[in-house]
Amino acid sequence: MTNKNYLTDMAKEFEAEWFEKREEDLFSLYNQVIQYLISQYEIEEHRAVKGGGATPRYRFNYKRNSTDSELITINVSPTARNIEVRFLPRITNKIFVKKHLNQSNIQLKNRKNAKGISITGLEVTIEKSSDIEYLRDVLASYSVENFLSAPDDYISDSTKRTFQPKRNTKRMIEGKEITASQKELELSNRFIEWLKNIGATNIAPEQLCNERDRIDVAFELNSESIIAELKSLSSYNNSAKRAIRTALGQLLDYQYFDRDSKKCKLWIVLDGNISKKEKEFISRINANHKLSIAIIFETEELQFHSFPKLNSD
Repeated sequence: MTNKNYLTDMAKEFEAEWFEKREEDLFSLYNQVIQYLISQYEIEEHRAVKGGGATPRYRFNYKRNSTDSELITINVSPTARNIEVRFLPRITNKIFVKKHLNQSNIQLKNRKNAKGISITGLEVTIEKSSDIEYLRDVLASYSVENFLSAPDDYISDSTKRTFQPKRNTKRMIEGKEITASQKELELSNRFIEWLKNIGATNIAPEQLCNERDRIDVAFELNSESIIAELKSLSSYNNSAKRAIRTALGQLLDYQYFDRDSKKCKLWIVLDGNISKKEKEFISRINANHKLSIAIIFETEELQFHSFPKLNSD
């Protein structure tokens, strides 16, 4: 049986080689599309795949489950000039474009799959960042497996750049190579300096907790062990809620899956502010499940604050 991680690595390698010969703006648009879809996705089942075609492909819901959703698998592929997002229906060829949708960018197209079977899918053509709003329209108009039924608006920002390969930094952690975005690296550096200022000790960035996962920062403060997961809001369409949800799942995994009995306090670190609703959510989680989770958030003045408050605030 072929190793799935190996296949994913092959797909990423092919993707990097393909985009190396194209304009950087196309790569940026491709990743803005993927990042928006991830921000509206409720599970972790998404990855680059190596299909039989001549272009890269990124897939959501690659394991088709029994569901009542109208649309199931989503494939994201670049062309020479734009990005195509193809939504495949639950029942083959049983889909139509709803009248209120933009008919020029959202169309039905018939393509053959790897087995030579013709399948009609709903295709959204993305030519510029503002076109990503058409994806929101599709998600809001159809039931799409594992996606939010009330999706967020896309925040178009021409200054925003996500997943740019030239700005990614590779680091070696205990002999293993990992990649982090520039914004996460900058957040990590500021956060570690702040930890030093408030008296934290034994600060250890990028701690491996098992064969594949890493804790962003582990440290001790006031004789307590703490692990922190750092998230840049730019990777979650500027949604603190989405960033918190992702970080929370990772922290609980680190804390309770395949670890010894030693328990740590859990911190979620964000490079942006949080609302009253997010504070109430953390309060309920802590009270109802007897956890000790704090959110460390950064203001526009690059000052860190915490909820619940620390003694140093």
